Amino acid sequence: MPDEYRVVARPYRFGLESVRSVREHDEWTAMKVLADELACAESLTAAARDSELRLVQSRVPLVDGDAGALRARQAYIERLEREHLAIRHSVQVQVGRVAAARTRLEDAVRERRILDQLDDKRRAAHAVETRRRDRVEGDEALALRAAMEPAA
Repeated sequence: MPDEYRVVARPYRFGLESVRSVREHDEWTAMKVLADELACAESLTAAARDSELRLVQSRVPLVDGDAGALRARQAYIERLEREHLAIRHSVQVQVGRVAAARTRLEDAVRERRILDQLDDKRRAAHAVETRRRDRVEGDEALALRAAMEPAA
């Protein structure tokens, strides 16, 4: 077949590439948020352990002390208990934030993977169509050559 009649197959182009780019950005952002939430959770957990240790150490019996020292010590222990409860509450809140960030990341990954799968399907369909066109062109070229050859 002469070149001027040949149909040139267009290279594959995924029409939703810009959407996939946004989804990839969302995924990276969700990963960063999860990492930050996990770091905060780790920090709060360490603070809770330290608070627990200070509370346990504060409860060691006082050997000598007058009533004023006992009241001051009791006030100190109560303050440590309040701080410890507040930190434990913060840890529980952070656990929820980590779970929410993990869910957002899973959603972002799922959305990007859907686009990747669509791209793979469309790419495969394009390859099949390109091979079919090449085969048809090859068959036409053979038929044209056979028609041009003198009959023997």
